[in-house]
Amino acid sequence: PLPSLAEQRRVVARIEELAAQIHEARTLRLQAAQKAEELYAQQLGVAMTPHGEGWKRETVADVIESMGAGWSPQCDDIPARKGEWGVLKTTAVQWCDFQPQHNKGLPPTLAPIPELAVKEGDVLVTRAGPRKRVAVIAAVRRNEPRLTISDKLIRLRTDRTKIEPRFLELSLASPFSQEHLIQRKTGLADAQVNISQSILSATPVAYPPLPEQRRIVAELDALQAEVDALKRLQAETAAELGALLPSILDKAFKGEY
Repeated sequence: PLPSLAEQRRVVARIEELAAQIHEARTLRLQAAQKAEELYAQQLGVAMTPHGEGWKRETVADVIESMGAGWSPQCDDIPARKGEWGVLKTTAVQWCDFQPQHNKGLPPTLAPIPELAVKEGDVLVTRAGPRKRVAVIAAVRRNEPRLTISDKLIRLRTDRTKIEPRFLELSLASPFSQEHLIQRKTGLADAQVNISQSILSATPVAYPPLPEQRRIVAELDALQAEVDALKRLQAETAAELGALLPSILDKAFKGEY
């Protein structure tokens, strides 16, 4: 059954008004999440720029005990099951976020290389791939005794008497170090660029005494947790708002508006 034309126009106008409000709410939530990410990036840049007494300016080579790349055997693109060996994909290394589930199971016909397995504190850097995915940094949060690095990853092991792994992770992700790396990426096209171990070794880092490093890392972690919480809220709200308009339409065509 159809309502009168005047009632149809009233319902349509009301629905359009509500749809505009839903769109505005979604936009505001998205903008809030984007602003929070920008705030974190800004704070990271400030925190990793040398300031105050006790800061040292050196290079990556000065603050590590070792640097090495891995091995990329032919594997099916299926993650290793529990108890199996796997080779980490470059996507396991996100910005300051290590995701070990991104790996390829090592075929049973191939012998693993245990010394390539990652340990807590290893700082991993992507060395090859699309331009935006090269020189991405993440520190390993716990031992992963059956996950090994591929030849597209560079592993740094820090001198912990000088620098905490998490501090090096954040420092290399900050503009202070990234400007050096961005300018030295090589390749014929954006789809495939590289950085070398020598370029990474020469990358500048700055660091304060260890207690101050730990304080800065804790402060940035707390800020990142707030940003992540806001992003989750934004996603939940977006889903709720996405379901709201169909609900409004259902009520409208049942004559409830």
